[in-house]
Amino acid sequence: PWGEAETTRLFDALEPLFEPIDDFAARAVAARDSILTERENTDLREGTVEEFVAAMCNGNSTTGLVDAVAQRFHEAFVEICTVPPGLRDLLDDLGRHQPLAVLSNFVLTRPVEEALERGGVADAFVHIEVSATSGFMKPHPEPFEIAVEAMGIARERTLMVGDNFFADVVGGYRAGLLTALTHQYREGPTSDPRAPEVRADRILNSLDELRA
Repeated sequence: PWGEAETTRLFDALEPLFEPIDDFAARAVAARDSILTERENTDLREGTVEEFVAAMCNGNSTTGLVDAVAQRFHEAFVEICTVPPGLRDLLDDLGRHQPLAVLSNFVLTRPVEEALERGGVADAFVHIEVSATSGFMKPHPEPFEIAVEAMGIARERTLMVGDNFFADVVGGYRAGLLTALTHQYREGPTSDPRAPEVRADRILNSLDELRA
């Protein structure tokens, strides 16, 4: 599960690295959102730690600060991530029928991999694709293409499950996949004006519904 509370914890962990900044968390969220909004409305290229630091420092950042922020991003992300009870059993049940993969939007690749490893679920997936690796965020087609190829199954038998309508459902739809929007951990929109023709094939109140 990841929502605004986890994002705030992530940015709180970064604050000691910067000179005193009033309303640090709010400014960090605004910096992140400005980068994401610009990319979502243009080329869907993933942002970088360098861009985030530059936004926080009004363009005046140093290599040392960028490296320090990247390291703390990594450490804090892994600390914050949790694996919900029963998830491993669910993944094992699903994996008996079809291969599984992860598609994640995050500014660094290794923290996502390490969080899954520490949570004891990394080996349930045949592939872990992070936007920092391909350079493109969901719903860009590139990460979906990579994951589908890695799983080796037909698109029409591939289900994209996520909690972000634009990234997961729109991305899956454009890639020719079935889609499911989960509300288990956070409520979110079930449509998007940028893709008014798209609707999720399923709405899930719990990931356990995937067993059916």
